[in-house]
Amino acid sequence: MEIFKPKSISEKDTKSEITFPKVSVETYTEITPRIEGTFNPVEEIIKLRTVPKDQRPEAVKEFRSKLASQREGLGYCRIEAQKRIENNPNISREELIDIFNQFSEVYGFTEDQKKLAERIVDRFLQNRENIKRFSSETTGTKRTIQRLFDCDIKKSEENEFQISTNPYSIRISTSKKNVNRLYNRGMDAEDENVLGFAQVPSYINSKSNPSVIVVCTESEYQDASVEEHEVQHVQNGIIENALVTGSGSVSRLMSNIAEKRTLKEKFEHKLVLGFFKFKKIADYPIWSTYLTMKEGEDKDLLLEEYLVLRKNSALHRAKDELLAMFSENQKRSSYDVFFKDGNYDYFKDIRGFGKYEGSKYLSMFEKICEKDYQKVINSGIEAFNSLINFGYSNEQAIAVLTGVSIENWPKVVGRLLIEKRILQTGVIKDLKEISNLSKSDIVKLINSPESEWRKILLEILEGGKLK
Repeated sequence: MEIFKPKSISEKDTKSEITFPKVSVETYTEITPRIEGTFNPVEEIIKLRTVPKDQRPEAVKEFRSKLASQREGLGYCRIEAQKRIENNPNISREELIDIFNQFSEVYGFTEDQKKLAERIVDRFLQNRENIKRFSSETTGTKRTIQRLFDCDIKKSEENEFQISTNPYSIRISTSKKNVNRLYNRGMDAEDENVLGFAQVPSYINSKSNPSVIVVCTESEYQDASVEEHEVQHVQNGIIENALVTGSGSVSRLMSNIAEKRTLKEKFEHKLVLGFFKFKKIADYPIWSTYLTMKEGEDKDLLLEEYLVLRKNSALHRAKDELLAMFSENQKRSSYDVFFKDGNYDYFKDIRGFGKYEGSKYLSMFEKICEKDYQKVINSGIEAFNSLINFGYSNEQAIAVLTGVSIENWPKVVGRLLIEKRILQTGVIKDLKEISNLSKSDIVKLINSPESEWRKILLEILEGGKLK
């Protein structure tokens, strides 16, 4: 197995002698205004309450502008770090943190944002170290497959698998049949249509397996977007690992409930004490408790809490899948795969319970797991498309939305685009004065995702005319 080897700094080197490439941060400030000093959204919201009423509209406007700039700045920082990793898989922790610090000087990142960035970097580096350790400890394709997927293959089948590494994962390429075989842990699944998948530890530490992606390389199915899709899953997983700071956190609990492989494991999952309002039953399995309770208001409330938990878990997983789909840079005509009978129907295991539990279950399931869930999914997709239609690249839109729950995508995008449209108002006025374009032509130019209107604008401002 080919493996990159992280470089080490020689003993004679000192921290003061190490210099890193500078990021062209100024190119980003041409698009997104800089922020002077540190901007802490939480603290600034509190300050807004003390601003005199007649000054508040202007203060709110400034707050929203800075919030939009900072969010975009964080997205640019992520994109720059990923580019640097692709160019240098052996990149050091210090260099990655230096990228963050350079953007922080321009977009006023907070101490908490720095700590989160450090956790993301540390999870990435730990995963990279796990790839190196696993590769050095595990010899032979058969043993590699067995350790990663608990799946036995014959010695004669080893040449059907090609194993390599990239900065984010171990990469296995093989036939479609074998992709589905690994996906199902060795079980026959001829009717499955999986062309690739990613596997990321639920918590990355020194003892966990490395992340791995599996892709189909048969010519009739081969598609570069499949690999982009799976690498995005790994990147999402590393960030999620950094966001989840403890094994008992709410988001990890939500994720685990839906990701257990069998019904038995799902419904015997233990809740952390006090997570629900029902502290008296928090030590008992959710579903079993619901089934044994007598009819009444408490039972209905418990069912509602359970279905909300399942919905939140499904949204968590759908967000990961959507971001991976968006990374393919291909437009989809439909996202029905997330709904009933789709490949990503995260409720298929509990859809049929209504015939046993009655009309109450059916009505609650329809409202929470169908109507409410679909509304969030569709609104999230619309929010992403709004960014693309405005001129963001898929990469930029993904970077902006990755750290945001899918429920909040519309709100975040709305705030970003309000600020961009305010900026556009000034742009339209300037362009109209120094060019012979009509206002409708200028608006069309600015709103066209295919155009490089920012570059054109700079040319106009520099030369006084269209080139």
